[in-house]
Amino acid sequence: MTIEAHLKSLVSEDSDAEDKCVFILGHDVNVYSGLPNCAQFNASLVKSIAQHNPDIWCESDIDDLLAKLKCQTQVMHTAWNIFGDSVLESLDQYLGGQPNAVHEYLAIALANGHTVISTSYDNLLERAFEVFTGSQPYLIHSDTDFETSAKEIEKNGFANFESTIIKANGVIETEHSDPDKKYSCIKSRLKKLGNGLPGNYIKTFEHIFKTRDIIVIGYNGYDDQFTLDPLLKYTPSERHVTWLFNNVTTYQKETEDFVLIEERHQKLVQLTRHEFNLFNVHRGLESFFMLDLLLSRPSFKLFEGHLMSLISKVLGKTEASFYVSNHFQFPFSCTTFKGHAFAHALHSLTGNVEKCSHIVETWPDEADHESVRLRSDSKLELAKLCISGGVETEPERLNFAETILEDAKSTYVHLNSRSKQNECTVELIKIQICRRENKKALQSLDKLEEFLERSPHYNGIKKHLIQVFIQKGLLFSMNEDGKANKKSKSLTLLKTALYYSTRLDDQLLQSFCHQTLAAHSLTSDGSFEEIELNLREAIRLSQLGADEQMTIKQYKLMARAILQQISSGSELTEDDQEDMLEKVHSLYKKAENLSAAMMDIDKNSRYEIWLGLIQTCSYDTSENTQLQKLLLEAVDEEGWTSTKLIQLRLLDTLVSRTNSNGTNLLRMMDIMKTALKSKENLDTRTKAVIRDIISRISRSNTLSSDVKDKLLSMKEQL
Repeated sequence: MTIEAHLKSLVSEDSDAEDKCVFILGHDVNVYSGLPNCAQFNASLVKSIAQHNPDIWCESDIDDLLAKLKCQTQVMHTAWNIFGDSVLESLDQYLGGQPNAVHEYLAIALANGHTVISTSYDNLLERAFEVFTGSQPYLIHSDTDFETSAKEIEKNGFANFESTIIKANGVIETEHSDPDKKYSCIKSRLKKLGNGLPGNYIKTFEHIFKTRDIIVIGYNGYDDQFTLDPLLKYTPSERHVTWLFNNVTTYQKETEDFVLIEERHQKLVQLTRHEFNLFNVHRGLESFFMLDLLLSRPSFKLFEGHLMSLISKVLGKTEASFYVSNHFQFPFSCTTFKGHAFAHALHSLTGNVEKCSHIVETWPDEADHESVRLRSDSKLELAKLCISGGVETEPERLNFAETILEDAKSTYVHLNSRSKQNECTVELIKIQICRRENKKALQSLDKLEEFLERSPHYNGIKKHLIQVFIQKGLLFSMNEDGKANKKSKSLTLLKTALYYSTRLDDQLLQSFCHQTLAAHSLTSDGSFEEIELNLREAIRLSQLGADEQMTIKQYKLMARAILQQISSGSELTEDDQEDMLEKVHSLYKKAENLSAAMMDIDKNSRYEIWLGLIQTCSYDTSENTQLQKLLLEAVDEEGWTSTKLIQLRLLDTLVSRTNSNGTNLLRMMDIMKTALKSKENLDTRTKAVIRDIISRISRSNTLSSDVKDKLLSMKEQL
């Protein structure tokens, strides 16, 4: 059955009364009604603000940001935090426009008992339904609505969503003139951004995805408020998915086994459930979980083409004309320091440390209370960005982060902001941990915990206590000092942190708790099943919270857990080990796919992923050759940094796999010589790795006696 025939059957009079679908409606449909889609909205908002601050914005900056920030709620949330409720008035433009053929089709589908989940702020579908039926549609849009749905599902095992529109990002309540009430639903969503979808939302969407076929229209699968991909991926279902991308420059052709898509670059791509290379598909497919989604569903069909033309044919009408406005107005003023704060926040979202540092350094010298606060907030976020690499962070960057944190904390003392002071303290303790000053960090954590327990209630106190429990749990678990190595206390602290983060309904905090519980099990000889269970839950929750960096770390941690199981599994057969290595390779591959979508991922993390792929893939493959080339090119940078340790491991891998004493070995010896020159800066772990590498290489029969003597001399110096 063609896609046109399938869509017709869903709204025909003799359609199956029992088998209902859910339609996911995205912003791309807006262009047919003269309203902005996500890209247009973001471009207009950023450019409207940038024109007030030309000293920190240039055209290339804007284009670069817009290429990376494709989610409307991400940009809207940033602007709202800085400019306040006045920025929400810009959403009133979504109350204009006229319903198009897509809205008309979905109005008929709603009348036939189907469900629609809309990610847009407009009311075009509601208006089309009212024209078609003469009545108002049933809406689920508020926190109370989702709570009611979740309770019904818990009580009865099901809920009736027939003829229901679910507004995933909220609605503009036009019956109210008071902005607090008019935008209250949207503000409620924005306040939750960064914590992931609330539990009641997840229960509602999961129930729908389990029980209905899914048809996605004009939605790219990337939205921080409504994160579609992980919900689909982690919702077990035998139901079918049909995804319709809007692209007027392409055509589509369906065959029995696969869907063919012709790209803008005239390259034909075959998509099957067994072989799917996302890098061969045009960049409009933003989701790097698409492969998992393809493999998790019994039927997944992907179409790309002129959406209005398709739906018009389904309705048997001539294609409607439409217009697209190139610029939309934003009715709020922009002071210089707020423009700086907005630019800093957007660059922070893309991980651009250099741009954020420049903005902080060139901040306008104003005594305004709000300007001082926003500058300190920017310093705090910049420091978090600097230390996001954890223990692999370079010392210079840790020193810089410490300086700006101390400065920000001092300012917060003058501003009497207790919550922000404690947030700075938490980050300063993380710097101590990054420097492996574990005893000092434990003392700081004890002091902060005592202070928090004596503090009056303030917004965020529970999150700070959770952070204290997590960091103390990690230190107790991993510190080799006998006094600090209290495994049972560590487990209690981590479970307490998980309990409180669950009570807060914070997906990212819960994810981090599961990640640390898995790390605890790794250091405590916990069962592999327990480790895998915690990591799978950690990955699921981090994706629901839309944190790719955390998900990458969890994929790598799971890969290391499997490798540890292989090394300790004496009863494993060769076939078992091969299967497990393939699983490790697939985990590193998922991490690589995610990292490829992130423009500014930490280079150490990327090198570690490449190294994992090299170690677990067949030696004579093109993938192995390409990865070796990329990593060997990275080896030549100057100086000893944490990156060198990863490069050293790479070269050790290449030497052992090629049984070579040529160029790779010489490069490795050069790196070790550089390390020895600054050996006082090497930690115990790095020294142990280098000694182990030297010992194993020295046992090779292919090495000359001269090379062996040099290697043994290096080992003695350590």
